[in-house]
Amino acid sequence: MDAGVAGVVAGVAGMVGALGGAVVGGLAAVRGARIGAEKTSAALLKQTQDQAEIEHRHWAREHRRQACSQLMEHYAGMLQVLAGAQEALWREETPTAEQRQTMESLLVAMAPVSRQLDLWGPPELQDAVGELMARIRGITYLLREWAHAVETSAADMATHRNRYLHFDTESAYNAFVATAGEVLRSPA
Repeated sequence: MDAGVAGVVAGVAGMVGALGGAVVGGLAAVRGARIGAEKTSAALLKQTQDQAEIEHRHWAREHRRQACSQLMEHYAGMLQVLAGAQEALWREETPTAEQRQTMESLLVAMAPVSRQLDLWGPPELQDAVGELMARIRGITYLLREWAHAVETSAADMATHRNRYLHFDTESAYNAFVATAGEVLRSPA
């Protein structure tokens, strides 16, 4: 083989090697870029999902806070109405129509708030709300019974009064406040 042909063969071989190296390098770069893009996409998706979960928990916690505050305000209003009605009943007078209407309005206002808390949970808050609402309905029922006994001058008026006075709503309210505090302070 003469030197010219050898030089051409060597040049072709070098060019084939260079092109092969470029093709392999290019394919490796494309594959690396694809893998990098997939990893970046997966990380971005995970971060977005985590952020959405955090935002949802924050939204739910804020709605729980608002509902708990509303329920506590309605309860405070109910205590005022009950105290005024109780004062009238001690004098053996019936509660005023305004007191009765306010009591009923507060009961009606508490219902959707308690249902919101039932919806947003968690279970321990749902239980505390359920117990508080049962106690509030119970005390208002007993007040109505006492008022009816006063209206009709029933002989068992003292029995109705004592049932009303010994009915406990405060422990249910305190349990609700404690549970609500724990739930609202929880990061979950």
